[in-house]
Amino acid sequence: MNLKNKDVGIAVDIMKQEEIKIESLKNHKEKDSREKYENALREQKRLIDQRKENVKDMLMNVPRVNPDYGKDMDKDLFNARDNALTEQLNKDFPRNNPYRNINPDEGLNMPKPQINREKSQNINEQLKKLRERVGN
Repeated sequence: MNLKNKDVGIAVDIMKQEEIKIESLKNHKEKDSREKYENALREQKRLIDQRKENVKDMLMNVPRVNPDYGKDMDKDLFNARDNALTEQLNKDFPRNNPYRNINPDEGLNMPKPQINREKSQNINEQLKKLRERVGN
């Protein structure tokens, strides 16, 4: 059986167990409702563990697609990937992002952002003035 189909089947079984639990809670006055609930809960936990193992197997057994760096290189694919990476960088660091205007063609060797020395000197001068005013 295909791992993906197996995962879907397990997910369906988990939902069935959830429905059994809900029904047993609705019919709580019946004798065996508690037992049905506990059995469904145990089965659901077992299925969740089985699904976790299945996901591990899928992640370990699915082949990675390596891009072809040869003559048949798909430049559109690389541009789309790089644009997505820069968009994600800009989302993660929206303010004061030193990499906001990077060129994705440069690859992963991004230039180190330049520190503006004038700003730091102005800040130091302002701190000196404030300390003098306060008396420290």
